[in-house]
Amino acid sequence: MTPAGPPFVRYHTFGETETDLETGVPVFEAAAGEGRIVPGELPGGAAISAWHLGSHDRLGEAYGRLDTRLKEHGREADGAAWEVYWWIDPGLELDPASWPAPSKWRTQLVQPTR
Repeated sequence: MTPAGPPFVRYHTFGETETDLETGVPVFEAAAGEGRIVPGELPGGAAISAWHLGSHDRLGEAYGRLDTRLKEHGREADGAAWEVYWWIDPGLELDPASWPAPSKWRTQLVQPTR
């Protein structure tokens, strides 16, 4: 399959001992899936976005900016947020050794809203 963009992770729940998440790579053609791999779509509609530059040890700050923006504009989250990893090129062999230094990572957070 041909990747149509960078990979993402969508966190449905995030807890101390258990996390429910999905990972994906957008593709140009429809996929049938097999076993635990199933096709899906990210939701469309209104959303806010924040960017985080650097390693993920401070990613919580970007989520804090999303929460602040929601409150400032009187909006509410509408479903799970997801992270888009713009520093990973799924068209290349997925070798973490070829990734840029964490200080150069560009991660987009997307939060659907209502």
